[in-house]
Amino acid sequence: MSTRPNIVLIQTDQQSWSTLGLYGNPVLQTPAIERLADRGVVFERAYCNYPACAPSRSSMMTGRYASTIRNHANHMLIDPREQTLPSVLKSGGYQTALVGKNHAFFDAQDNYYRAEDATGGERRESELHRAFDFVFQGGHVHVDDSEADPDLAAAIEHARQKSWGQQHSWSVNPYPADKSVTHRLTTEAISYVTSVRDRDAPFFLWFSIPDPHTPYQVSEPYASMYDPDAILSPIVDSLDGKPERQKVAHYQDHNHRYDDAHFRQLRAIHYGMIRQIDDNLARLFDALSAQGLTDNTMIVFLSDHGDAMGDHGIIQKHNFFYDSFTRVPFIVSWPERLAPGRTAPTRTTELVELVDVMPTLLDAAGVDAPYGLQGQSLMPFLTGATSSTKDAVFIESGGADHVDVSATWKRTDGTMLLRVSDNGRGATTLQPGYGC
Repeated sequence: MSTRPNIVLIQTDQQSWSTLGLYGNPVLQTPAIERLADRGVVFERAYCNYPACAPSRSSMMTGRYASTIRNHANHMLIDPREQTLPSVLKSGGYQTALVGKNHAFFDAQDNYYRAEDATGGERRESELHRAFDFVFQGGHVHVDDSEADPDLAAAIEHARQKSWGQQHSWSVNPYPADKSVTHRLTTEAISYVTSVRDRDAPFFLWFSIPDPHTPYQVSEPYASMYDPDAILSPIVDSLDGKPERQKVAHYQDHNHRYDDAHFRQLRAIHYGMIRQIDDNLARLFDALSAQGLTDNTMIVFLSDHGDAMGDHGIIQKHNFFYDSFTRVPFIVSWPERLAPGRTAPTRTTELVELVDVMPTLLDAAGVDAPYGLQGQSLMPFLTGATSSTKDAVFIESGGADHVDVSATWKRTDGTMLLRVSDNGRGATTLQPGYGC
């Protein structure tokens, strides 16, 4: 067995920090994630760097901000010239695996970048398969081998027909919970850690779960596990004085047509999806334990961005800077030998951001970080060598040709401030509390 830690990076899709009991949610309890937190640290103020899937994931996987790597939209993936977390770990002796949703690495890149090298030579191999030794993909309405299981295929088709692409739709999937994408991907992740990996080398597993992103649908018992009447209502505030793009999003998504009861019903299904994730993580954690891997595996749990679920008159994700979109769960559990003598569990209000993931995991693995990372390693904080992280995190959004708005959350006498600018086309303003 390798003396270097194995690394499991668990990423859910479109899950706000406020959905977990660990962050104060009064309804939703997640025992497996809470068990993970008991062995590590819960970061209470963690932020994505871009509130959309591809830019957020690409930024996390490169340790560099979206504007630096020129990823300004959800259809833009990582430039093959960038150095990424799995590729650097791989060059440092790690086996690398992806199970689940990608939305960061090019597989067939011909439509975006030249498929030949700079000298006009042979076509490049898939960036996804170059970075990862093992790949098993699954998304919101697909799994690599779903055709082998008719019930799984039928459950996926139900999600596609009843909910996918319809922002306010929700449904109870009539197929068993073990015929869901989440369950199938967890089974594959368990197979990887128990059977596929090389036991003589450390591994990095990116377990990327497509839920609780839309479609809002889940099977029983999860669909009726939470009473909508017991769920907190969305945050309601006036659109007066808000940016024009927020008003457009509110009406474009038809949010004005739905009442409080509807959003609480959506949240009930969303919560059921999260609880299903948690139950499946329990399966994975038990498998790690049965393999004797718990004490030699660093586990990180986080999400790429949030979901407003009706907060501020918005549904799903948008390029706004409210906590609903930008603040994410971020939990790190590490082997005791990486921080001998440190007492767990620990909670902290220290600031962290997703660009910190790559330098942190490379540091834990003992692999040199490449030049140009903009995040910073959290290992000095995790091991107790320092008592603080950073003074600010950076969040941005924009179009493919420019960055429209930037935001800096910063300590100022204990107050968080948001700097809002419009790319030089007008005055820059500082608005205390806006975006919280």
